[in-house]
Amino acid sequence: MEREARREYMSKQQGFVSWQQLREGDIWADHIVFETMEDAKKVAECGEPNPFAEEFYSFINLNSCQTHMFSIERSYE
Repeated sequence: MEREARREYMSKQQGFVSWQQLREGDIWADHIVFETMEDAKKVAECGEPNPFAEEFYSFINLNSCQTHMFSIERSYE
């Protein structure tokens, strides 16, 4: 399911760079990178309905979710 959501929805969003799902025990985190903060905020607003995104999020208790947006301060590559 997450592959379809990434391929059919997230990867088509403006500025999308990458998406990783992280897990520690029962806690999951999505690490999603966009080119700009504006691009990330547009996706977070959930503007356009999308069947793949809707199905993906139907498995998640959205009341338990928190969104945190960060800007890159330094990058070590």
